[in-house]
Amino acid sequence: MFYDLLIDVKLQGRLKSFPLGKQPLSMGAGLENDIVLIDRNLDDACGSVRKIDRNYYWVSSGEETAVPILHRWMDMGSFRIKIQKNRVALSMLVLLAACLVLMLIGSALGHARVRTVAKEDPTTVYQLPSKEKHGWLQKTEPFLPMVSYHFDLDKVHEPLMLHFSVGNVSSRQLGVFINRTFVDFAPGCEGCWSKSSSISLPSEFLRGGKNLVQFQMNDPQAWGVRDVFLSLSEAHSQKEMELSEEFRLAKKLFDERHLQVGNLLRAHDLLSQWMASKKQKLETVTEQESDLLRSIEKTFEEDSRARHMMLEKWVVEEKYEKARQWFEVMKMEYPENYLRRSRDLMESIR
Repeated sequence: MFYDLLIDVKLQGRLKSFPLGKQPLSMGAGLENDIVLIDRNLDDACGSVRKIDRNYYWVSSGEETAVPILHRWMDMGSFRIKIQKNRVALSMLVLLAACLVLMLIGSALGHARVRTVAKEDPTTVYQLPSKEKHGWLQKTEPFLPMVSYHFDLDKVHEPLMLHFSVGNVSSRQLGVFINRTFVDFAPGCEGCWSKSSSISLPSEFLRGGKNLVQFQMNDPQAWGVRDVFLSLSEAHSQKEMELSEEFRLAKKLFDERHLQVGNLLRAHDLLSQWMASKKQKLETVTEQESDLLRSIEKTFEEDSRARHMMLEKWVVEEKYEKARQWFEVMKMEYPENYLRRSRDLMESIR
């Protein structure tokens, strides 16, 4: 979990990583290995990566020697490998430990923290979602005209809906702001807590990273806000619902292409037929459908080229039965136009 196996494809300048567990990882050119290395100069079973005591070693097949590869590269034909720490996993472990410590401290000081929140420090910004009541709840405290919340966005592409409930507010008395830009007034409910209300936050007012939501009270009277949270806009939710069942199934097959032979080809055929049907009906092909088809075709191109290299290796080594089995698998994975070179090669050995 805390260490990765790095494989550097020298000629292509590509680096791939694989998380390590307790079990050894076998490597070689044969399909029976945990990691298949496409190199005609490598044996079917080269060896395995193993953890011995507190170090990681490369143990070659049929040999007793073990080569340490923790934080050091070892060459294997057109590849090189090494083991290094997974810094992300280690950072998450440290962060988790820090969170546990903060939770214990927060529990111990719970009463003091509640009293601080009750004072409603104007500089306090609460994290969304929030169920607690905030505002000028007790007239014994100084008047609090504003309550602020924040949330983070990775990117901005769709409007959001802001949901909340307000207490003892008249019409056009409590303004709602996003990133200090006025959006709308909260609905009124004098002397009571309102049912949950919602306001659309336009995408042009949002930004990637931290966003600020503020409720500003215009009159010095007791007021409050609670149950504040965000959701996707109704238009976005409807758009997600309108994605076709064919697209959803094709996306699922593409995402699970490594789980079963033929999933990639089934995803391609299903999506291609669906898009052709839409064009015949003069219906618009969605951006998601076009992007998925491009991803599938790119995977065809890259994977079929790598599979053909392995096919050539076995033909050169005169391992014709392995080559035939490999080609049968390729026919279940790729359309005919990606198999021409491989089919010509197989015709040459008949």
